[in-house]
Amino acid sequence: MGEVLSSLNKLPPVRQERPEPRRCERCGGMVEPVLVELPRGGKRWIEPARCRCEVEEWEREQARLTGRTPAARGWPGGAVGDVYAGSFLDSFDPVPEAATVLQRARQYLEQWATEGRLGFGLYLYGGAGTGKTRLATAILNEVARRHGIRGQAWNMKLLLQQARSLLFTDAAESHRLLGEATRAPLLLLDEVGFGLESGWELDQAYLLVDYRCANLLPTLVTSNVTLSELSERHERLASRLMEMTLVLNFKQVPDYRRKKAKDLQQQFLTSP
Repeated sequence: MGEVLSSLNKLPPVRQERPEPRRCERCGGMVEPVLVELPRGGKRWIEPARCRCEVEEWEREQARLTGRTPAARGWPGGAVGDVYAGSFLDSFDPVPEAATVLQRARQYLEQWATEGRLGFGLYLYGGAGTGKTRLATAILNEVARRHGIRGQAWNMKLLLQQARSLLFTDAAESHRLLGEATRAPLLLLDEVGFGLESGWELDQAYLLVDYRCANLLPTLVTSNVTLSELSERHERLASRLMEMTLVLNFKQVPDYRRKKAKDLQQQFLTSP
């Protein structure tokens, strides 16, 4: 196991010409080179530092040490938060201001056979603590329960940061991570906004959304900004999202978290 963990720090050779695949000494399988896009432009071939068998062994060890399942293989993956894994529409007790968005969410689910199959998703925007992520994950869970379609849930920034950190230590794993999210039958991208500062992250975000749009793969998006506001900063990304999502406005919904914190504080102060 020590050898597997130490391989995380190895920088694989980067080449312009495609290297020959190598045979894994552990399982005998072939480890194929990977063609990657470099953060500052251009493409290079990279020989993965680890075979798939080593990656799986490392994931099993992490699961044993942390008590969690291996890194997000779909929901629940912990990439958005395990607190949402049990969210379903029938568990909502919304304030009056949230009645409209909840009704539209129910309509979207009822029309999933047409809306979802045509690639339409939802763009849920509003302030912090208004329940956007909880409602989006409830829709994700409802689709799994009603239609047997198991999607993925990711915080957009976290997904791209993890993929980039793996780029030179385990390029194959980086591409697998992005590839699984890109091709998921239903994908939740949480907190899509102005956090995409690097050119590499913005390019990958656009390629992910563009692929899903072109292949009619429905996407649920949560954000603190409107699509018009997003367009001012990331025009291409916002344009694609406009084409492939129906908008749910949470602007009038109060901050649930602040109310919950206030209620807990009041309960503490009045308890004997």
